[in-house]
Amino acid sequence: MPFVERGLLLCEKVVQGAGSDSLASKLLRQQAEAGEQMIIDLRPDGDQPIGVFLLARTFQNLRSPMNMQETELLEQVELLAGNTRKKSFRLAAEFIIRHRLRRIVETGCYRGHPAATPQAHIENRNHDGQSTVIFALLARELGCVFDSYDKDPNHVARARALLGLFGLQDSASFHVGDSVDALSRRAEPIDFIYFDSFDHNPNNPLPCQLHQLAEVGAAFGKLQRPAGILLDDCKFETGGKAGLSDPFLRSRGWKLEFDGYQRLFTRLA
Repeated sequence: MPFVERGLLLCEKVVQGAGSDSLASKLLRQQAEAGEQMIIDLRPDGDQPIGVFLLARTFQNLRSPMNMQETELLEQVELLAGNTRKKSFRLAAEFIIRHRLRRIVETGCYRGHPAATPQAHIENRNHDGQSTVIFALLARELGCVFDSYDKDPNHVARARALLGLFGLQDSASFHVGDSVDALSRRAEPIDFIYFDSFDHNPNNPLPCQLHQLAEVGAAFGKLQRPAGILLDDCKFETGGKAGLSDPFLRSRGWKLEFDGYQRLFTRLA
């Protein structure tokens, strides 16, 4: 489906009953055909604002289900990741592409904004990074298998809805439950894993650090060669979530490829 029509379809879901001649549709078509990124607030009949958005560049980039050019794919990863995480997510994507990694795992799916509106999801990308969308996109374009683990069914429901918004609902498998237990029971190998399942509390960082170390331990024997590990929420005086897992990985010969808000570790054959 062309990205303009896809955007209009999304508009119809947000503005109930809006026809093809509605102001919303006309504005969306005009801006989408120009390839612009926009957020429109409409006030029908003086009612409360309805957030109607079309991230036209996103729909344009996702218009075909396969064979996205590598450069375009990496640009899309950066766009989705937001400013805080765009460099580390791009490096992670480059590593996955370069080494043809095919089994991707994340712990802690994209939670989205509590309002669960399309506009809120997009505006929230600099906070949460949209990891689930990024890995689902890579899975679709590269033919990977992507598994996402989260113990909160509400988070999983929001992540599913967000993937549907981007046409990626068939590119991820969700698993509800404790990530340490699930990774311990997992039989399939892992080529790349992203750990982001326990919120960091700067006043009490040890619980999240212990949890992430337990996750690393549960997944460690299943990691292949080559393999990559991406850790989130690292740039804190406490060491962030990676306060214990970082030294563990270094002590076992993993190479630190990027050190920022996220840390990327790799191991080659």
